[in-house]
Amino acid sequence: MFHTVNGVQIREHDETLMKPNTLEKRFEIEYLDNVYLHKLICIDLINLNVKKPRRFINKSLGRKWLYVIKDHDFDENREKYGVLCRMIHEKIGDYLRDEYGFEPTGLFLIDSMERVYVQI
Repeated sequence: MFHTVNGVQIREHDETLMKPNTLEKRFEIEYLDNVYLHKLICIDLINLNVKKPRRFINKSLGRKWLYVIKDHDFDENREKYGVLCRMIHEKIGDYLRDEYGFEPTGLFLIDSMERVYVQI
């Protein structure tokens, strides 16, 4: 079931409900944007071990929180999605801290579902 937090719909994915480790949690986010893209934005928030681009073989950035954009126009609207994710990040931070005991502060990444879910 979705919870509304500062205008953002968020819920934990069913498959991670019973996992005690916060880093294994996966969240689904929906946000109705009326400013930048003028549509419903669908996002997953997951924690992954992020690898550097191919030219840095066997290099890792470590575990990072990643906003996975589930819309096919990510490449054309990368900057707008960046602004939206930053805004969503600020809106749900207190909720994630209070409900799940972690603060997704600092660096977070954004990418498209086509690139992220192919690698998992």
